[in-house]
Amino acid sequence: MAMFRPPPRQAQELPIFTGAYTDWLPFKRAMIDSTRMYKFSDAENLARLRVSLKGEPKEAVAALLYTATNPSVIMDTLEQCFGKPELIVERTVSELRRLPRPDGTATGLNSFAVKVQNVACVLGNLAHWHLYDSTLVRDLVEKLDTYRQTKWCEYADEHRMETEPEIVKLSRFLMREGDLAIRYLHSAAKETAPARHDPKPRPPRTRRPERRNVYNATAENKEPRKSVCLCCGGNHSVPRCWKFSAMTVEDRWKWAKEAYVCFKCLIEKHRRFKCRAKSCGVDGCDSPHHALLHTQRKPVSKPETPKVETVLNTSVLVKENSGSVLLKVRPVSVIGPNGQRANTYALLDEGSTVTLIDAEIADRIGADGPTRKLRIHGLGSSQSEPTSKAVELSICGKSGESHKVIARTVHNLKLARQTIDSSCLEYAHLRGLDRSEVCYNNVKPGILVGADNWHLIVSRQLLVGGRREPVASLTSLGWTVHGTVPKVINSTANENVFHAYTYRADISRTCNDLDERLEDRMKRHFAIDNVGISKIAKPSRSEERALDIFARTAKRIGHQFEVGLPWKDDAVVMPPSYDMALRRLRTIERKMDASPEFKHEYKAQVQNLLDKGYAEPCQGNEADSPIGWFLPHFAVRNVNKPGKLRLVHDAAATVNGTCLNDKLLDGPDLLRSLPGVLFRFRERDVAVSADIREMFMRIKIRKADQPAQMFL
Repeated sequence: MAMFRPPPRQAQELPIFTGAYTDWLPFKRAMIDSTRMYKFSDAENLARLRVSLKGEPKEAVAALLYTATNPSVIMDTLEQCFGKPELIVERTVSELRRLPRPDGTATGLNSFAVKVQNVACVLGNLAHWHLYDSTLVRDLVEKLDTYRQTKWCEYADEHRMETEPEIVKLSRFLMREGDLAIRYLHSAAKETAPARHDPKPRPPRTRRPERRNVYNATAENKEPRKSVCLCCGGNHSVPRCWKFSAMTVEDRWKWAKEAYVCFKCLIEKHRRFKCRAKSCGVDGCDSPHHALLHTQRKPVSKPETPKVETVLNTSVLVKENSGSVLLKVRPVSVIGPNGQRANTYALLDEGSTVTLIDAEIADRIGADGPTRKLRIHGLGSSQSEPTSKAVELSICGKSGESHKVIARTVHNLKLARQTIDSSCLEYAHLRGLDRSEVCYNNVKPGILVGADNWHLIVSRQLLVGGRREPVASLTSLGWTVHGTVPKVINSTANENVFHAYTYRADISRTCNDLDERLEDRMKRHFAIDNVGISKIAKPSRSEERALDIFARTAKRIGHQFEVGLPWKDDAVVMPPSYDMALRRLRTIERKMDASPEFKHEYKAQVQNLLDKGYAEPCQGNEADSPIGWFLPHFAVRNVNKPGKLRLVHDAAATVNGTCLNDKLLDGPDLLRSLPGVLFRFRERDVAVSADIREMFMRIKIRKADQPAQMFL
């Protein structure tokens, strides 16, 4: 007959459990195995649990420990709080992804293989979907060297017919490689404990004299702490080290980084955000580093903004029966620095502050100069001339007298063509003018003379007739005819207005504001004209997918509609979010404890969701879905509606950088145009508006997508 064997002492004691997720599985296994082997009663298990639970776990089941409760109830409660498989797997996988690469030694490879085996075992026991996570296997394989990666590919190909998960295959492969390395590479393991048998004989112990402490009644004698220089090893701190002071600032930074020393104090190896030393302070520098690491930054001198000349060119098409307007255009000759000459026509514009010349004409006469950027603005359009040059040339009229000017080159200077017919000279006040000088047909000016050369464009003599008759002006370049011309004389019906000015820093803001205001007015004008006739853009692929999901899943159930969530992908896997939602819920509960009024309003909002069927209790299997997601919630108040609290579910809350919104499509904008609504509002005498109370809550989500919108 077998004799009764009392349980050993270590079997009676359970391991201490403080709530760490890594300790739950060993704690649970120790409880189950010892109870089955030694037949502990419920009272004995309760006594063991009282001793082994510490901290937060003990607080969670404090009331259950000292009542006549079945120990299985306590274990179930602890598992619900600290042993959720999702939480254990999430943190275990996170630690596995952070594993450093094997250091190349047999011991390092074996340690890496053991850790992977432990994680594979945990995932296998919990039967979690991470067992089939290919990205986890890929991340682990990338930590191996090229040789081991090649061997893993061969091993995986040999065992491709096996049905076990890839992480298990990788674990067996790494354990085999680690065993071979430990067995044949003879890598010396680090000694972790002293040897038990010391071959040298130990001297007999002698009793030391009793040490007595001597105290001073007035002051405490303490030996000052000796500081050791991390740079040279002397009995001083690094900031007082002569070797460190002799280094350049770049060498000091390099040494501090290699020595892993705090950048703020240069004394100890801790993180600088935990250091209480003062910041730099040199020349007002508030950067978190020591003054000896301060770099004298060269003052950043703002590059002198080059003078930018802006040309505003406005063309207005006018169709009037009264006639058209002629500008001051006359034939001239331009001469380059080397004497090359070109005949063209000049537009004399007293409203311009800069002189422009066509780049082709400037090249023809050999005029060259420094490049300076030029901006040309027009009504509804703009043009930039980054390669514009400031060139020096001479210009002369029929008299042959030349005048030196500085002009800016413009590629394809867009000035309107103009014609002055000889019939204009039939007016009495213009009959004395030379037809060859003032009359021309469909010419395009190649140079615009502005007010910077006012002596060339100012009128020194005028020949004036009636109000609707042209005027002749005598300038330094000769006579020019301009002003109003009847339509019977000038058949051209296009009237063009030009204006050019120089951009100045003191008035640039005012000019730009005027330009922007004018451009905004024109945009608004054309936008109103185009209401209802604008081109409809073709929806993108993501918008087409969202519309397709809506068309396939939307259906009417009674007086309500049901629709599916517009997922970006068909196979979406959401990370575990229970822990995040629980933390947010505890924050709300603390706020409830501090404000009973807030607690009453918040609970009323949640109860309203349940009473109206907008939410329902979970069945318990929703968390196993790959799209399972817990939405945290919080309360908001509208300043326009005082006393009313609204419950909001936060779909932007992230776990490991992923939130629910990241996995859903935005869909196309199907809202009605606000201008169109306003226009239709004015079509009839009576306008009717309506609103749907709690509209978004009334739209149901299909059963397959409901696990993505759980809340605690």
